[in-house]
Amino acid sequence: MPDESKLVLTIKNSRPVDVRDLAECMLGVSNEYQRYVEKELGLPPVDAGLYVKDVRSGSIITELVGLTSSLLPYMEDINTLVAFGGGLVVLLNWLAGNKVDRPAVIEKKTLENIMDIVDPIAKDAKGSFRIDTVNVNGEISVHYHFHSPEANTIQNNARREIEILKVPLVGVRNKVLLHWDQAKNQTSNTVGDKAIIESISPKPIRVTFENEELKKKMLFERPYPFQDYFLVDVFVETVEDVPKMYKIIDVHEIFTDNE
Repeated sequence: MPDESKLVLTIKNSRPVDVRDLAECMLGVSNEYQRYVEKELGLPPVDAGLYVKDVRSGSIITELVGLTSSLLPYMEDINTLVAFGGGLVVLLNWLAGNKVDRPAVIEKKTLENIMDIVDPIAKDAKGSFRIDTVNVNGEISVHYHFHSPEANTIQNNARREIEILKVPLVGVRNKVLLHWDQAKNQTSNTVGDKAIIESISPKPIRVTFENEELKKKMLFERPYPFQDYFLVDVFVETVEDVPKMYKIIDVHEIFTDNE
């Protein structure tokens, strides 16, 4: 089923573009779109993809549309590609050093995709790249235009972030600050317990405990535990370098927001 919004990529090249670089560029966009649909909309990768609708003359102008399976019958009513394009532009702006907030979650594969996307322009000193998203009403709702020096900055900063991400998250993290997002009122049940440790991830992550006494101390013995902050030791479990579970093994200190 087609999503009526579209993504238009315009490469203004001053020299011939290596077909391998162009292919990697398009593949980087497609891979990142699949990751977006899978993570944000909950579709398996096989059910969503980007497809070339039109290739126009005048440098290299590629018009991409999204197709999804019948699992989301309402997909044509939302600007999936516009939302994706907006997130992509925010990330490109941040990696280019512009004054935008750091994205909440940055993964190694996304950074690698970004490096592939901008590579044809990074290699062309006089080249430029333009990204437009067109919504279901035919209006351009996201626009970003950058040149070769910016593309090189984006790649360099992406490499730096990848090096930072090489520091393993899995394992024991000592004396990190935790606050509750939600919790179950049973000591033996931790299925619904989630907390945020901002030094590890801004997202709520499932929590388990070394023993039931720790849960009692952090929840049932506190009058207002959701107003408290806990200095804890945790063991971090990850999947593909993304935190998925915290196991609390010790509590050092508890204090409120007012302290």
